[in-house]
Amino acid sequence: MDKYYETEFETIIKSKTKIYNDDITIKCQNMNGIVTYFEGKAIDIFIDEIKNNNALLKNSKFFTSVLLDEKEVSNKEKFNEAEYFYRIYLNCIPYSNKLKDENNETLKKICKEKSEERFLFLEPNVDKLKSIFKSTKKINIDTLYLIDRILSDIGILIRTDFIKYIQAIKKSMIIGNKVDKKDMYIYHIMSSIVSYLEHNNIFNYIFDNHDFQDINMISHSNRVSLMMIEFMLYYNKEFKNRLGNKLRLEYKNKYIDKYKKIISHFENDIPIDNLERVFKFGIRKFSTTEIINFSIGALYHDIGLLKIFDSVPMNNFLKDTDNNQDLHALKGYNFIKKTLNFQDDVSLLVGLHHDYYGYSKNNLIKQFLNNKYPDNILSFEAEDFIKGEVYAYVPSKILEIIDIFDVLLFMNSRKKENIEDVIIYIKDKLMAEEIKLDPIILDLFINYLSETYEIKLNITTN
Repeated sequence: MDKYYETEFETIIKSKTKIYNDDITIKCQNMNGIVTYFEGKAIDIFIDEIKNNNALLKNSKFFTSVLLDEKEVSNKEKFNEAEYFYRIYLNCIPYSNKLKDENNETLKKICKEKSEERFLFLEPNVDKLKSIFKSTKKINIDTLYLIDRILSDIGILIRTDFIKYIQAIKKSMIIGNKVDKKDMYIYHIMSSIVSYLEHNNIFNYIFDNHDFQDINMISHSNRVSLMMIEFMLYYNKEFKNRLGNKLRLEYKNKYIDKYKKIISHFENDIPIDNLERVFKFGIRKFSTTEIINFSIGALYHDIGLLKIFDSVPMNNFLKDTDNNQDLHALKGYNFIKKTLNFQDDVSLLVGLHHDYYGYSKNNLIKQFLNNKYPDNILSFEAEDFIKGEVYAYVPSKILEIIDIFDVLLFMNSRKKENIEDVIIYIKDKLMAEEIKLDPIILDLFINYLSETYEIKLNITTN
C-alpha cells in the first residue's frame, strides 16, 4: 500500500513547482470518505478545482505521496503580487471578476509603497469619501460602492500585515506593538463612516444588490463591520428609549430560563433572578469610540482564517464551526494583542467571536476563567472578562450573531438566502436545546432587522 503524508493546503501551494517537477501525487479525502487523486503534473487543475468549490473536494484533508519539506520551498517563487497573496488567503478570492480586478490593483499599489507608507494608497478614495460626506448626509449607491472599496482595500492591507507577522514568527523575530500611522488612519476612516451611518441605513442596498454579496472573506468582513455599526447605533437608540426598563419587565417571562441553561452548562448555580445578575452592573450605551473600535475589530475578525472558506451549507455550518473556527479566532487575538496599538476590547472582540457560551473549544475562555466561578454572565467591560469575573463579553456576543447571520445569508451559496429562513435556522439550531447565542442580544438583533428594514419576520422573539 502506498504511503501518503498529511499536509496543509498552504504547503501544497508553496510546493507547487516541486510537486509539478517531481510529479508528486496529491490525495484528497472529503468528510464522507470519498478519495480523489491528482497527479503532480495536474497541480494547476487541482488548484482550479479547489478555487471553483468542487463538491467532492469540500472540507477535504490533503495528503501527498512525498513528505513536503517547507524549508525547501522558497518564500516567494515567481508569482505576481496577487498570486502570492491569494495562495495564502485563498478564501479572499472574489467570485466577481470586476471585484477581482479591483483587488489586484490594490495589491499592486500596496507592493509599490514603502512598508511604513503603504496605507497612503488609500488617500485618494478617502479624500473623495470625505468630500461626499461634507456635501450630503444622504446615502446613495455610489457612496456605498466607495465605502465598500475603501473597506476592501483596508482588508487587503491588514492581511498583508498578518502575512508579515506569520513570517516574523517563523524567523523567531521579536514582535512588538506600537502606535502605527496606519492604525490611526484606519481609525479616522472608520470614525467618518460611523458618523455618516448615524443618519443612514445601508443594508437595503446590500440586501438588494448582488455586487455587495460576494462570498469572499474580505467582502464578508466588510458587511459584518457595517452591520456592527448599524446594530450598535440601533441599540443605543433603544437604550435611550428605556430599553433597560423594558428588559427588566420581560426578564422573568422571556429570558430567565435560557440564562439558567447557560449557567448550568458552565456548572455554576449562581442566582440569576434579575437582569443585573446577567449583565454585570446592568446594560449601558456604547460610546462612539467603542463603536469605532468594534467596527475595526469586525474588519479584523477573520484575519487568522487562512484556509479555504467554502460556501457553507446550513446543515454543515455548526459542524464546520465547532471543528475549524476556534483556532483562527485565537490567531487573530494574538496578532492584534502583540502587534497593534488597540486596547483589550478589540483583541477580545476578535478572540471570542466563536465562543458560543462555552460550547466551542476556545482556549481564551479557559485561560481567563482558570477554574473561577463568576457571579455574572456578561459584561460590557473587557477587564471583567480578563479578570475571570464573567463568562462572556457583550461586544463579542454581538459580533458572534452578526457573523453567523452574514455567513448563512450570503456565504451559503452565490445566491442570497431568505432572511426569515436564516433567523429560523439560527433559533432552531443555536437556541433550542443548547443556548449558544445570547438570547437578549439575539432578540434585539431580530428587532433591528424588522424595524430598520421593515422585514416581515413571522418569528417570536423569545
